[in-house]
Amino acid sequence: MTAEPGSAPPEAGLHLPEPLPDLDAMALDVALALLERIGAQRLDPLGFAYLSGLITRCQLAEGPLAEWYGERARQALAQFADALATAREDLITQAQALHQQAPALVPAINTALEHWDRRALARLQRGQAAARAPGPLAELVMQIEALHRDSPLDQDSGALEAQLRQQEQQLMAEYGLAVEGGELRSARSYRQRMQRSGAEQLLAHSVAEAPEESGPLNPQKLATRALANMQQLSAPASARFVAWLNTLLYLEKLSPP
Repeated sequence: MTAEPGSAPPEAGLHLPEPLPDLDAMALDVALALLERIGAQRLDPLGFAYLSGLITRCQLAEGPLAEWYGERARQALAQFADALATAREDLITQAQALHQQAPALVPAINTALEHWDRRALARLQRGQAAARAPGPLAELVMQIEALHRDSPLDQDSGALEAQLRQQEQQLMAEYGLAVEGGELRSARSYRQRMQRSGAEQLLAHSVAEAPEESGPLNPQKLATRALANMQQLSAPASARFVAWLNTLLYLEKLSPP
């Protein structure tokens, strides 16, 4: 992999395994010592033990039997070297990708490389994936934000909502209750939906309780008709009005008799 000029290479700080030399040109015992020095036995302990056993028997045998063990040992050495080269490429690819995602994990990555431990690198990758994955609360916020982007609540009440919010902030500032920072989009979307839902429920309840046999000037029927017309003309304004009515009723209950 190439690095941009003036920047550290992607594998900076990583102790990547060196390429294997030509083991076929070495004596069997020298090749075995080299593999043991670089820790290749940790990659495949059983395969390394099998190779070591063949080399040991080849050294102890004589004549045709030694040649037979020598041929078997060369075949096992070639297969082990091929598997080691493939594992080295996989380790380097995993280590560099993990290093780009989390440079702070260099010590843990180097430990896995030293032991030829692909499982350790896989565990580190899973840990990073789990750390980047959003939690339940973050997923809920993203869903609310997505609903807010697709919601028409702000499209038909932007000017009215901004003006009313400005009036509220001015009123709160007069009483020393000003809050720094704006309202979260997700909180605003949730509040608007709750206001509209409350207005709709109140209107439905008022219509259900309106007297059927009443004159045209019946106060309850006039109030219900006014709320219905307000909701048809501007649902946000209707929701605001109902919220104010509920606030006034609550304050009335709190006031002393």
